[in-house]
Amino acid sequence: MSTLNTIMRQVKELERVNSDLFSAGPVDGDLYHWNAMLIGPKDSPYENGVFELTMHIPPEYPFRAPKVSFNTKIFHPNVGEHGNIFLKMLKNKYFSPIYTINRMLTELHAKLTAPEIGDDDHYDETVASSIGKTKQCSIRLLVHGRSSTLGGSLKK
Repeated sequence: MSTLNTIMRQVKELERVNSDLFSAGPVDGDLYHWNAMLIGPKDSPYENGVFELTMHIPPEYPFRAPKVSFNTKIFHPNVGEHGNIFLKMLKNKYFSPIYTINRMLTELHAKLTAPEIGDDDHYDETVASSIGKTKQCSIRLLVHGRSSTLGGSLKK
């Protein structure tokens, strides 16, 4: 099956599921370039946050992982300073065709409150350490050109 057919099928899946956790779609009809918005999970430090992501889907999809990054600044152990995401499921070595766009976004939403910070995981040690020690985290959102900080307990 061609990549475009796979992506079109997944567009229909997203429309059918109509998740309240996120929204996503192609940018200007380009099925290889997507924008997505994750809604911050309730009862988390990210509650009421809206986090914009960019997805670049390779021609080899679903056999190669898309490049996914946060456009919104976020304080999280699996997200780098420039929005790059450190999660196994987004690495070609671990990526599988079972990770549909819907499933990837659902997993990313879940990782907001359950970061990957185990021995075999790639994460920002400073952020993980500050979360681990204080059980608090701050979220920096860039909203309309200004920075605001939210705080709360990190749920595991």
